[in-house]
Amino acid sequence: MSRASVYCWDDIAPEKVTEMMSRKIVTGERSLIAQVYLKKGALVPMHAHPSEQLTYVLQGSLRMMVAGEESIVRAGEIIHIPSDVSHQAEALADTLELDLFSPVRDDWPAANSSPGRRSNCSPQLVNSTVPVIPASTRMGAEPIAQPAHFPLNVLVLDLADETTYPTFQIQISNH
Repeated sequence: MSRASVYCWDDIAPEKVTEMMSRKIVTGERSLIAQVYLKKGALVPMHAHPSEQLTYVLQGSLRMMVAGEESIVRAGEIIHIPSDVSHQAEALADTLELDLFSPVRDDWPAANSSPGRRSNCSPQLVNSTVPVIPASTRMGAEPIAQPAHFPLNVLVLDLADETTYPTFQIQISNH
């Protein structure tokens, strides 16, 4: 029976692809995910591969040329690139994105510099600001009175060794 593996981006050393691009890679049996950082002006030249690709832009923006059609992909947006379709990307700003490939790309190095294990990543949510979408902005929703702060209890479960860690509480504010 296969076991789950937990990885922490912070534990994976970046691979410097060019002066303008670096990446971190985690592979599974049939899929690959890469965290890619492109400096403004970076160009990923026209290419194609047998893997289907999803690119999710976390920060920044990309000008994508896919099968001769141009698209601007901004933070929060995902572009789907079918198998064997020619495409290129240009970073319009410093950009952080996630690429998901299936099947695993043969032309990329086998990854997982950080072996599957209990992650050493510390929860980063405790003092973070989490945006809360006001009810009045949701389609068809009636405004709902929301408290200024409300607690959220989080239980951390390690799937690799079935250990449960103590809960911690974070405060979420809609201000």
